[in-house]
Amino acid sequence: MPDPDEVRSVLLKRAELNGKLSGLPYDGTPEIKEVNGLKYLYVRKRAGGKVTSTYVGAFSVDKPFQYRREGDRILTERLILRPFREKDLDDQFEFLSQLENDEFEGYPGITRENAAGHLAERLGSEAFYAMELRKSGKVIGNLYFGDRDFDAKEAGYIVNGDYRRRGYALEALRAVTLDAFDRGAHRVYAECDPRNTRSWKLLEKAGFRREAHLRKNVWFRRGKDGAPVWKDTYIYAMLGEDVLR
Repeated sequence: MPDPDEVRSVLLKRAELNGKLSGLPYDGTPEIKEVNGLKYLYVRKRAGGKVTSTYVGAFSVDKPFQYRREGDRILTERLILRPFREKDLDDQFEFLSQLENDEFEGYPGITRENAAGHLAERLGSEAFYAMELRKSGKVIGNLYFGDRDFDAKEAGYIVNGDYRRRGYALEALRAVTLDAFDRGAHRVYAECDPRNTRSWKLLEKAGFRREAHLRKNVWFRRGKDGAPVWKDTYIYAMLGEDVLR
């Protein structure tokens, strides 16, 4: 656990910075509110003679998250996030084939042979990261971090079903997101189906905020009547200035 005085010092500096940016008088008192097991930082401000709280960002006093970049790789405690290689075909086919009939990100008709085409899309791409276990060398999924306008990145992720609920996706997402901010990104966002609870809860745990709920804005298949099957979309995002490290 970090020293409490050190944590308070960081919070006070963050409160002061937000006060200067907004032009509002903050009294420098941080407040930590817990919602559904997650902690969020607020700071008190005075406005119109009243004291209110303003949201600053996600907050944790757990052991600081550790990651580092080495060339084209990002290393975390348990993972190596790196470019894909030709030898990753079997591992990639394993986790993609689990999604053959997935409602949210399907790969219908996938075989080991056509999986090579999906691997070809990933080879040499700076947008894809293979998620490799440091202990075994097995690739258990991938992250997508594609360039978008205005210094933004769009995130996506797939994890082998046999390795879910162990925190690997969160560890990978946090590392690549923080690395993106270190390298000049302004905003990282992700889109997901509102019914995909596992996905948007992961984003919230990583510190992303829900910015929008788009109603029936996209479709990927047609129904039996030939009409598009429209779907809603959640948009989650994080700004570099949201990060408290």
